[in-house]
Amino acid sequence: MSQSTYEKNLKLASKQAGLVFSTRVAGYLLGFISQAVFARLLGADEFGVYSLGLAIANVGVLFAVFGLGSGMTRFLGEYLGKKDFAKAKGTIIEGFRITFLLSILFAVIITSFRKWIAVDVLKEPRLISIIPWFSIVLILLAISNLVRGMFRGLKKPSVYFAFKEVFERLLRVGIFILLYLFGIRLLGIVLATVISLSFMLPFFIFYLYRYANFIFDKSIPIEKDTKKLIGYSSNMLFVSFTYFLMGQVNRLILGAFLDSTSVGLYTIAGTVAGLSAFFLTSFNSIFASMIAELYHS
Repeated sequence: MSQSTYEKNLKLASKQAGLVFSTRVAGYLLGFISQAVFARLLGADEFGVYSLGLAIANVGVLFAVFGLGSGMTRFLGEYLGKKDFAKAKGTIIEGFRITFLLSILFAVIITSFRKWIAVDVLKEPRLISIIPWFSIVLILLAISNLVRGMFRGLKKPSVYFAFKEVFERLLRVGIFILLYLFGIRLLGIVLATVISLSFMLPFFIFYLYRYANFIFDKSIPIEKDTKKLIGYSSNMLFVSFTYFLMGQVNRLILGAFLDSTSVGLYTIAGTVAGLSAFFLTSFNSIFASMIAELYHS
């Protein structure tokens, strides 16, 4: 690797890591403040119900994404390093297709079994009426997680984090407070989540067009290697599962054996613990794609 290439990659890594770090600091602070607002206005009990619904949705997201976010990062880094835009285009399109179909499938499953999940497993009947809304959240979060991997592969992770960690959270709080003033409490926070996540999609499409316009170039053919993509991503599913165990399954266990109030209190405390991953996530968000590109170039 030449000195100029080394300096270019070092500058890019430092810049993106700095942007991601500052954005995630702001995001975590906003996350903590927003959860404090939700808990204060709703009370720990209703906020716990919301947290349980979100945890249920994240179970579906885990399997709907199927590790494809990591697959996007790994293969986009390789194909773009080789200037193989046809395979890069095919990887993105195939990732979207698989994730969308799986998210629809798991959304239907949790909606169909919502009574069993709410009453028999979590002993929280209030979940029955809001799980259908969380099935929509499942689809939106699955797409969002896939897009995160794409922006990492494009070496622009700061774009994703700026909108997801800051703008989306501000929008969610703003919409919730507005609905709360009209007397819509638990459903209000659920609707605020659906609306704020939906607003992210146009921005993601715009920036994908800006940084990956080869996707929309009809002159570039689509070359798919689904077997290779699924093979790698399925292995990364187990990595995602470990993160899920650390971040989500504890809420479900609390919901199953205790009550929604305990879940609500734990959720707020858990946000503080997430601060410990700041430095790792900042640099790892850009290094993975760069390493894949350099190795295959």
